[in-house]
Amino acid sequence: MSENFSLQELCVSDWAERNGVKNEPDKEAAKNLLLLAEKLEEVRAILKHPIHINSAYRSPKVNKAIGGSETSSHQYGLAADITCKGFAPVTVSDFVLPNWFI
Repeated sequence: MSENFSLQELCVSDWAERNGVKNEPDKEAAKNLLLLAEKLEEVRAILKHPIHINSAYRSPKVNKAIGGSETSSHQYGLAADITCKGFAPVTVSDFVLPNWFI
């Protein structure tokens, strides 16, 4: 999808793997994931550190099974929960948002 993020990485789901459920995006979600990967590359560049994807795409079935919101952007390939070693989660957002528009 991008230099540092693969489709497989953006679609990984421990719940889906444990339960034998495919967590594959449809055509529209796949397009969105491409855009998401590009944005994640920007975040990585701003932080100047690798980032880890905890959760990105979730099929509606996976999203429901894990108790996700019915309107979760994860179902459309438009969200990712990330961490970055050495940064508290709030620090990531506090650092990224002001630098996003430079």
